[in-house]
Amino acid sequence: MFGAFIITCGFTHLIDVWTFYNPVYRFSAFMKVITALASLSTVIALIPTIPKALNLPGIITLNEKLHQEVKVRKKTEEDLQLSYSTLAKKMEDLETINARLEQEITTRKEYEEKLARQTRELEYSNKELEQFTYITSHDLRSPLINLRGFSDVLQNSLDKATPAIKKGLKELSGKEKEKIEKILESSIPKALGYINSAVGRIDNLSNAILELSRTGRRKLHWELIDTNKLVSSCIDSFRHQIDVKNVVVVLEEIPSVYADRVSVEQVFANIIDNAIKYLPPGPQGKISISGREEEEHVLFVIEDNGCGIAEHNMEKVFQVFRRIGKAEVPGEGMGMAYTKTIVHRHGGEVWCESTLDKGTKFYFTIKQKLNKNEDY
Repeated sequence: MFGAFIITCGFTHLIDVWTFYNPVYRFSAFMKVITALASLSTVIALIPTIPKALNLPGIITLNEKLHQEVKVRKKTEEDLQLSYSTLAKKMEDLETINARLEQEITTRKEYEEKLARQTRELEYSNKELEQFTYITSHDLRSPLINLRGFSDVLQNSLDKATPAIKKGLKELSGKEKEKIEKILESSIPKALGYINSAVGRIDNLSNAILELSRTGRRKLHWELIDTNKLVSSCIDSFRHQIDVKNVVVVLEEIPSVYADRVSVEQVFANIIDNAIKYLPPGPQGKISISGREEEEHVLFVIEDNGCGIAEHNMEKVFQVFRRIGKAEVPGEGMGMAYTKTIVHRHGGEVWCESTLDKGTKFYFTIKQKLNKNEDY
């Protein structure tokens, strides 16, 4: 409508110019009527828009809003810039962490390769050591057998020659006769006795070395063991010694374990045997056996009220061929070395606490493992 009003206004002005040169007043009046109608229609059409026009914001308001939008946009740009800076810093930190992680991975790979190499070398050394131990303990027996055999020959020869020598002694003077009789009846038998004793000792040691080597190589057979039943049976095997020494053995309820039956029995037997051997005469001996489950291991404790171990001897307890205590107590000093080897193969540890003249506590653990075929 507003467009029609503009167009009619334009025609009216053109008609006025035309009328100035060629009078056409009627047509000019007609166009003015048309223009007036267009103008009136435009006014009528604009009446409903007046309230909306009145509600339109003014220039000041628009400027304020524009200023506010500019501020918001600047704040948004600043936040974006800060976020970008923070992101850039985090990216730098991430790159640093990645570089450090790559270095750690490289270091770990190098460590794993070194560990694998050392493991192979250790396995090779262990095999060589086992072979050397076996050969040494085996080859020692040959000269020992010869030494013992010739010692027996000498003894038999001496037994046969003694009567004839004694007959000839009748012709000798008193001192010479006495000297030879002492050699025949004391010195030679004593020397042969020392030889036989030394041979026996070396034979026992070589057997002990061989047994220790076998202990480390023997295949373990894993099974669930009723430890109470096993230890009770072990105690019964020492019943004679227990009765002779009047020892009280207290076995508490102890947990079952997955382990090699022969090995566990040997560990308990070695520790109980030592406890009985080294109980002093006098007060009644007592041996207590207990155990409990821990997070990753089963712990066993064997306590006695025996002679105890001096502090300076504690480090020798689990060493090969190292004996602590009375020399007259039989043994080769290998029992606790066997025990340590067996316990380590079960993923455990063995140690002791002791007070001289009061008693000793032996502790050992067996790992509770899901994979029963695992061997340490």
